[in-house]
This record gives sequence, structure tokens and C-alpha cells, in this order.
Amino acid sequence: NLSGSNLSGVDLSGKDLSGTILVQANLSGTNLSGVDLTGANLKGAKQIGINIKKLRDLSISSVTSFDLSRNVHYLTTKKGILYELQNEESTIALNLVNDAQFPFHDRGEGGLLSVVSNNKFVYISYTSEDYLVVDEYSKNFSNVRNIIKIAGILEIHYAGTLVFDKLGRLYLSVGDDGNMDLPQNLKSLRGKILRLDVSKLKLEPEIVAYGLRNPWKVSIDSKNRMFIGDCGWETVESVYLLNDLYFGKPYNLGWPVFEGTKRMREDPLMFKDTLAPIYEYERRGRPGCAIGGFYLDHLEVYLFGDFDGTLRLLKKQKNGGWYLYHYDKPVNAIWTFGYDEKTKKIFIGPNNFELKIFILTKLEAQAKLCRTTMPNGSINNSGCQ
Repeated sequence: NLSGSNLSGVDLSGKDLSGTILVQANLSGTNLSGVDLTGANLKGAKQIGINIKKLRDLSISSVTSFDLSRNVHYLTTKKGILYELQNEESTIALNLVNDAQFPFHDRGEGGLLSVVSNNKFVYISYTSEDYLVVDEYSKNFSNVRNIIKIAGILEIHYAGTLVFDKLGRLYLSVGDDGNMDLPQNLKSLRGKILRLDVSKLKLEPEIVAYGLRNPWKVSIDSKNRMFIGDCGWETVESVYLLNDLYFGKPYNLGWPVFEGTKRMREDPLMFKDTLAPIYEYERRGRPGCAIGGFYLDHLEVYLFGDFDGTLRLLKKQKNGGWYLYHYDKPVNAIWTFGYDEKTKKIFIGPNNFELKIFILTKLEAQAKLCRTTMPNGSINNSGCQ
């Protein structure tokens, strides 16, 4: 947000100012040649407003997932407790640590990872011994059957998000367990997005996408598109979009040959043969992890975050590309998002914040343009007195 800034005479040539707010900024004599102003706001229309508040009546910590897709809402915690949410009041529905028939653990990145429901059953992913496990429960939480059990060793990069598509198929995101040899290996289920038809008695996981490092949070929007936040390794955090979940062959997202668009190792795999991220950003030496969020139809933006607490909104351009529409840093950490399509309520874990995003349509005075060199090299004197 550079609104009101005095940038008179500053050489900004070649800079990336996409999504920047420049309302009432003084750009007199500023050199903007070659500047990326995609989605930049010079006139004050359609700004984003963000309001965030702590849910004081929901004192639950270490939240790993929300399921707000049905009439009954659920919430999971890393420590193994599943809550049923009713009118923002919480009551414990199931404690997987005390009641479980298995050796649950929350070591490292393990824990109770995700919950999702359909009309008949509730599905829960968690870590047990050296496995990522998904079980099917009845609505009164009696265990019906095991859905899948995937071996792991290092207690990292489990991923574990569960989500249904519009056809009723269940998806599971699976991390690479820290083993770079597995994401490109189609005989392994690690580093993949898997699809499971839970209407069948015999379940055969189908690989929808591979070449992933740690797709900690994924979501499917009203158009049946999947958005993936993949946690990077050294330099890049990436967001991917699977436009067609029934494409016919698995998408290759490139890891570990590529981290986002950056080549990481010598390999015959060419970048043109991978699915490029719709957005990526550099870590710049700080700990980070792209936390996938939700596409908000009413605002036409994709909301996602970072482990360090940064919120980002992406907006699609007319040419099909995506650009950074807004960013803010409102909380100390982000592990997960919850989104209720009916009420438009958005929640953030691990520490229970409610997020409100709204569009400001108030028009303000535009940036001052006088002797300003525009991106195409022309001189703009529209704001000269």
C-alpha cells in the first residue's frame, strides 16, 4: 500500500508493482517505464478491506482444519481432538487420543490433520505410528472402515487435507515425507493428490497430481477446481490450480526437479511438461510455508496465507493469468482456513480468528501524474496544474 506516498522523481523502471495501491500518490516525474502495474490501483476504486477479530467464545488452540461444508460443522486440533461446532459454541464430539483404537501421535508435523463430511459419513485423517491414515466414521462416530494407510518415516510433510469434489469423490493431499525420490515416482503415493471413490467397497487410490513437496492445504471451489498451496523448500512458495480434476492423466507439478518455476536439479524433465504455478513468491531467507485457502466467489478472489501470518489475495486477469490483488499481515501464524459458503464467514487457525474481507468502492483522488513516464514509455501529464 503506497497510497499517499511521495514518489516524485523516483526511478521505478522495471519494478513489479502489480496489485499495489497508489491512490493519491505523487508520481510527478516518476519513471515507470517497464513497470508491471497489473491490478495496481491508481484511482481508488475497488480497494480491499480486511477486518480480523479473535473468537473469544471459541478458546481452542492448535486448530488444524475446519469443515464448514455441511449443516454440522467440525474442527480438528493437532492434539487429536475433534470438535462439533454449533452457533459458534463448541462441544467435544470425539477425542481421538483417549477413545482411539490405534496408537495416535502428534510428533513433528503429525496429529489430527483434517476432517470432512458428506451426507452419510465423517472422514478423518491423522498420523499413527509411521503412517498417514484416513478412516471413515458414522455420524455418531463409530468407526466404519479404514480408507487408506500410507507409510512414512520422518514425521514431516504428511500433508493430510481431505476434501470432496462436486461429484462426491474424496481427495487426499499427501506430502513427500522429506524423500525427494518419491514425488516423481508414480508407484509411490507420496508427494501426490489422490482421489478415492468412497461409494465403492474396494478403494483404489487414483493419482490426480504428482510432483508435490508438502501440499498442506488444498480446496475445491464451486467450479470444481482445486487450489493447492505447496510449501517450498529453500526459496519459493507456490500456488497451483487444477482447472480440470478429470483431465484424463495426472498433472506433474515438478517437484523436486522444479521448485515453483525454479529448476532445482539436472533432469530430463522439462518445465513445459509440468503444470506451472499460478502464483509464487520468494521466501527471502525467512521461514515460510504457503497455506492454501479458498476461492471466494462473491469477491472473485483466491484467499491463501503463509505460516508467518501473511494473508494474500489473488485475482484472475482477463488473459487468464493471476496477480497479487492484496496482501496483509494480521496474525502471528496461519495453519488453516475455514470457509462457510452460505454465511461467507472465514476462519483462521491455529488460534481461532474470524476474518472479514470486503470491497471498498469509495472513489478517492487518483495518483498525481505529471511528467510521469508510463510503462509503455509515454509521458503522462494528465495531473499537471
